[in-house]
Amino acid sequence: MKEGAWIEATTGRWHWIDDHADWIRRPECARSAGLPEDVVLRLAAMPRRAACGPERTVIILEAMRHGLIRSRGHGAEVTFESTLPLEVVIPAVARFMSEHFGPLTWIRFNQLPDGPCIGAIYQDLVHALEVGDLSCLIASERPTASETSALKGAG
Repeated sequence: MKEGAWIEATTGRWHWIDDHADWIRRPECARSAGLPEDVVLRLAAMPRRAACGPERTVIILEAMRHGLIRSRGHGAEVTFESTLPLEVVIPAVARFMSEHFGPLTWIRFNQLPDGPCIGAIYQDLVHALEVGDLSCLIASERPTASETSALKGAG
């Protein structure tokens, strides 16, 4: 999987995107993602003069603060990022994962800005959810430096 998507935490619906910041700044796209009109207008007015950097990060975090989960695919690895607790994010993306992931897809969940983060292969995550115990997954306290820089510059 090499695509990116915004996933609505409340509904689990996803929206394929070209670039996370560009897509969510388009009013018709932000509305389709269920954002309130005041947030749609605020996002559309946010400046983005460079392809990456602080302006882009502010746009993405603003969208996340309103219930969107960012998904980025890198071949057999997929990262989900959100400002929501992981206990909310993981069930919200379950249908997305079941429709798009193979058993050995590597998944990483980052709760921004300061963690926690967990990673697992999809089949292990499915098993952990079935038994109701995520403790077997690989955990870290916060996103790595490369993940933080990816927020600033990737899709």
